[in-house]
Amino acid sequence: MMTIQSRWNRIKERIQFWLVWRLPKWVIYFSVIRAWAYATTGQFSDVDATVVSVDWMLRAWNDIPVSKDELQDSFQMDMLEAAWGIIADAGGGNWQTQGDDWQLAAEKWRDGYDAVLGAYTAHDPGEVEVDGQ
Repeated sequence: MMTIQSRWNRIKERIQFWLVWRLPKWVIYFSVIRAWAYATTGQFSDVDATVVSVDWMLRAWNDIPVSKDELQDSFQMDMLEAAWGIIADAGGGNWQTQGDDWQLAAEKWRDGYDAVLGAYTAHDPGEVEVDGQ
């Protein structure tokens, strides 16, 4: 059952999205630059600007604490995910079109990626399976 407050929040969010989707691209462009600049200056001036993700930028903008270790972990996970996407899509996603050596290497990489991903998400209680639930 939806409360009046949650219903109001949903309506408010729809209005905000409606407005933002109608903004000119140049406004969005400079808004992103502004948020990125905020996430890489001042208290965040020692952050490597080349590894700032959208998540980091939004957390910094909203003053949500985040450590440099989290930023580095996030960047590394983004790179691993991108690499996995390339590997998984080889042969149009049909690995049977690849050679046996390639398939074994891809499977080994996938298993390693799954292990790293599991360890990375284990610190987030929302990502951990509890008693099969």
